[in-house]
Amino acid sequence: MKIGLVDTIILALGVAFFLIGIHQTMYVGIKASYWIFMFSTGFIFWFRYRRATDNITATPPTPAAVESKVKKNRKNKK
Repeated sequence: MKIGLVDTIILALGVAFFLIGIHQTMYVGIKASYWIFMFSTGFIFWFRYRRATDNITATPPTPAAVESKVKKNRKNKK
């Protein structure tokens, strides 16, 4: 699955806020930088939610494809 531009921006913002939060924690403490970590967590959760909903809306596999995969797995187990 391809990651779109919006997903890339959301992930980059999550990572950037996390790094800024670490930096601010070193200088001013966790109490003052807690909100930065919450933004980071929010962006990461938003990114994962978007990825999960993309997987749900994808077309389901055909019954023939599922059956061939099951047969292949049974052969590999023996």
